[in-house]
Amino acid sequence: SINGHTYTPQVGYLDQLKWYALGAYDPLRLFENCARYRIEGGTKALLDCIAADARAAHADIRTSTPVAAVVKEGGNFRVVTDEDEGHVARTVLVAVPLNTLARIRFEPGISADKLAASRERITGSGTKLYVKLKGARPVFTAQGSEKEALTFLWTEYQDAETQLAVGFGPDPELLDINDAASVRKAVEAYAPGAEILDSVGYQWTADPYSLGTWCMYRPGFFTKYFRELQRSEGRIHFAGSDIAKGWRGFIDGAIETGVMSARRIDAELGA
Repeated sequence: SINGHTYTPQVGYLDQLKWYALGAYDPLRLFENCARYRIEGGTKALLDCIAADARAAHADIRTSTPVAAVVKEGGNFRVVTDEDEGHVARTVLVAVPLNTLARIRFEPGISADKLAASRERITGSGTKLYVKLKGARPVFTAQGSEKEALTFLWTEYQDAETQLAVGFGPDPELLDINDAASVRKAVEAYAPGAEILDSVGYQWTADPYSLGTWCMYRPGFFTKYFRELQRSEGRIHFAGSDIAKGWRGFIDGAIETGVMSARRIDAELGA
């Protein structure tokens, strides 16, 4: 349930085995890979480096610019924003979260299997919550069933006076992350008497530019869709963590598909 970030019947067993293999067939090493080792300076440090490299190569970075359509016009493509602004390119790399792919209009259309996979969605659809607890407390990891509001809660950081714990639940219907009473009840199931100084969460399933959390595939999803999801369509290429061969659902997977797509595009434009 924690790995798929939903209820277990919705999670494909193949992806569970894949995570186990990526952890060298050692559950402790798997969780260390997932949660212990971090980028120095945080994810923003990586993003800043990518942005600096892009600007050095004279790239034009547009934030807060949602894409509505990709339209083929002669030998080029016009990428149209939701404000009807057009950007012309010789090739296009689509690296949006898989859940959102079907919300972009392609002319001519892309394959039916890609759109079906997007509408079927990946499993990640639960909740994530950070809570700041008062006082020096023992470092802990707590696990419950998927019937609980939180299936996992553990110590993320601590200092002499407080502890920051992070929790995950399978379903937003089980926990309102913006309601203090609901959060207190969920935390006290694992840490009775803990005093919560603050809490914060974000409902990624309601965000129109993600429509979910991290990627794990549903039963049968890999065999039905994976090969097609990685396939380029003419000079439209696809990348992103959700379609990686290795660490799907992680930054590593996004880097993997980005590198592979960049090499294909470089060869294509060079030719």
